Amino acid sequence: MKHGVLSALFILFFTFAYSISDSVFNEMMGRIKLVQFATDKEDILHEYAAERFTAGQVITVLSQFKFSTDKLKVLAMFSNKVTDLSNISKIAESFAFAADKSKAMQIMTGWAFPTIGAAVIHSAGASKTIKTLAKQLAAPKFSKDKLKLFRNTLAVLTEMLNGDDILLIMGAFDFSADRVEALMLLGDYTSGITCAEALLILRKIPFSKDRLALLAVIKDWIVDTGEAYSLTAAFEFESDKLAAWKILKTIKPVSLMFGIVKKSPAVFVIDFSGSMTVKFKAGGAQLTRLEYVLNELETALTNLPLWMRFNVIAFHTEVMPWSDSPLPADQKNIHSAVAFMRQVSPEGGTTIYDALKYAYSQNPQAIYFLTDGIPTHGEKTAVADILADVKKWHAANPCPIYAIAFLMGEFGGDDKKASISFLKQIAEITGGVFRVME
Repeated sequence: MKHGVLSALFILFFTFAYSISDSVFNEMMGRIKLVQFATDKEDILHEYAAERFTAGQVITVLSQFKFSTDKLKVLAMFSNKVTDLSNISKIAESFAFAADKSKAMQIMTGWAFPTIGAAVIHSAGASKTIKTLAKQLAAPKFSKDKLKLFRNTLAVLTEMLNGDDILLIMGAFDFSADRVEALMLLGDYTSGITCAEALLILRKIPFSKDRLALLAVIKDWIVDTGEAYSLTAAFEFESDKLAAWKILKTIKPVSLMFGIVKKSPAVFVIDFSGSMTVKFKAGGAQLTRLEYVLNELETALTNLPLWMRFNVIAFHTEVMPWSDSPLPADQKNIHSAVAFMRQVSPEGGTTIYDALKYAYSQNPQAIYFLTDGIPTHGEKTAVADILADVKKWHAANPCPIYAIAFLMGEFGGDDKKASISFLKQIAEITGGVFRVME
């Protein structure tokens, strides 16, 4: 990324939805199995109306009803109560007949992901580079000339694009087919989009056939895959919803924390300070901050393409790299990197300066930096001094930092406001992306 070029900055606030505990679910199922008639089973389900369920639990409940009409009626009772919408297609597949599968899909279309609290996304809008490009695309009269200019711009583009950038680009093209063609060229330039942004993109395409073609492309840009099923709302007819559903079933899990990693080499820098042992509830389970982060890291690494190179760095009062330099993202190296990170013990303070300095020494094209704190140890601890050196490092090696403040749970030494401010500035300086999870 060129020095001085600003990429879009957005902040994600994440919350968790809790499904019914195994003990309560088993108690409910035991009661359902003791009664014979469907209406009696439904009455029992109504007693658990405040609970939330996984897709697998819904399938188990449906198996207790003999007739499709009863199953479909019961399925409707689970509206907005399913915690893992990425697995929702399995519910429709549990029906025996194609007509019932279609009806089940229709019932589930538009279901929302149940959360505790609210998810809010703030975007800084399209980047200056894309705003300039949009103005330039307004000049050519013919589609072929617009697309040629667009391809030439992409050939020298050095920044990652977000949802606002993509929407602005779409508006520069007059015809639906041109918009689809332009977006098909953007795969290597996206930093990831949310389902809400994907829905806006799809609705700018007037014809279902083109929308489906575009969905097949942008599905792999989505970071909040748990809500992907909501994209069927972009289609009006049942046949199109079914086609969209089949496309969405092919989405691979993406780390919501790290997003879609596109640049190589990529360096992941993870905080292992003592505060990362703080526990919080996620999906009904007790996890430490570090346990959750390492699970997300494994997902991100597993999805790296073979051509990409990467490195992982753990830090607390010391900096502990997995490798002296980035290595290919083959299965052996990914397994080794994950195993290395899982054997590091969380302890001590937060050596942010030293960790970032080491990360830049790797000559990366992208740095994913995660911490739950502020600088406490290392060569430099003053925020202003660290930010000044980040500017120098970025000038020498323009590299976006995807800064993540992981603040789930409560720790006595947390200064969440300071951590958010610090990491947000790092992302802004380097043209990266800032995410906060609390």
